[in-house]
Amino acid sequence: MQYRWYATLADAVLTTSLERAARALCGIDGASPDLIVNGAPAWKAHLPQAHAVIEAIRAPTEAIIAAMEKTVPVDGAEWQFARWLAREHWHSMIDAALSNS
Repeated sequence: MQYRWYATLADAVLTTSLERAARALCGIDGASPDLIVNGAPAWKAHLPQAHAVIEAIRAPTEAIIAAMEKTVPVDGAEWQFARWLAREHWHSMIDAALSNS
């Protein structure tokens, strides 16, 4: 089951990956992400779990690298470098998601 809290694409673009993950976790718990609990939106209580989940996928799996390989236009010995580069790009993307900016 997929939980989508945002009403428009603009809502999705204007939030961080970490916030979207926390909102999704809040929805899985059956709570409204925007419900105010102890003076803050309910989704904020899920930030530690969201951070942990994103941190857990910081290292790409072989399946992720294989998927990247299908989209990177290199072959032969160049792919070894491309595999390293794909891992570095993945790490950078995950680090950006964790930065909450």
